[in-house]
Amino acid sequence: MKRLIPLLLLAPALASADDCKHEDRRQLAPSLEGVATVRFEVNSHDLRLAGGTDDAPARLDVRACASDPDYLDQLVVETRRQGDTLVVSIERRGQSVGIFFSPTYANLVVDATLPAGLAYEVDVGSGDASVRGVSRLEARVGSGDLDARDITGAMRVSVGSGDVEIDRVGSLDIRSVGSGDVEASRIGGDARIGSVGSGDVELDGVGGSVDVGSIGSGDVDVRDVAGDLVVERVGSGEVRHGGVRGRTSLPSN
Repeated sequence: MKRLIPLLLLAPALASADDCKHEDRRQLAPSLEGVATVRFEVNSHDLRLAGGTDDAPARLDVRACASDPDYLDQLVVETRRQGDTLVVSIERRGQSVGIFFSPTYANLVVDATLPAGLAYEVDVGSGDASVRGVSRLEARVGSGDLDARDITGAMRVSVGSGDVEIDRVGSLDIRSVGSGDVEASRIGGDARIGSVGSGDVELDGVGGSVDVGSIGSGDVDVRDVAGDLVVERVGSGEVRHGGVRGRTSLPSN
């Protein structure tokens, strides 16, 4: 089942602010019956996701901004089902018109409130996303930015050249970091870092142990760890650590 929602101009365009000369607002309420996972495809746009009570209905408040009213009907939010996954795609269909603060632009901002107990996946291309108060999160970040806070359970993330900030998470699995940066604090359980290329990772306040697979030319900084710190391989990069109360194991090279 697919629902396509074009963000058409409902009234004459209003010049509200310099960064949103013409706008259109919509509110969506997709059904969550049989849904276990919600995946957001952010692309080059912006998402603000907040977890609500488990019996709260899904609500998506959508704001489309464009430099020209003709661009507004190219901005769409599509919801579709893939098994027990609800996919929410945030996109512009048509020729690219530039970034938000350039002379021409067409962008979407989605404020989403959904039950905290569902599993969430967020795919960020060159856009920005913030996630608050959900139980499980898996994120893939390209060149954009992600801010995640109050994730009560497990979080997994992979990063290309973007930046990720994390605060208060149950456990953390950083699968890979290219040239981007990850800063994480107040991790309740274990933290795992698969691989780091030329980027940097900072962990501050880990309630369990930290395990690092490989580091290329980037740096890993680990502070205040209740358990062990184990690093398997390091290239030309550096490992800095302090306040590790368990065992510390670093490669001899």
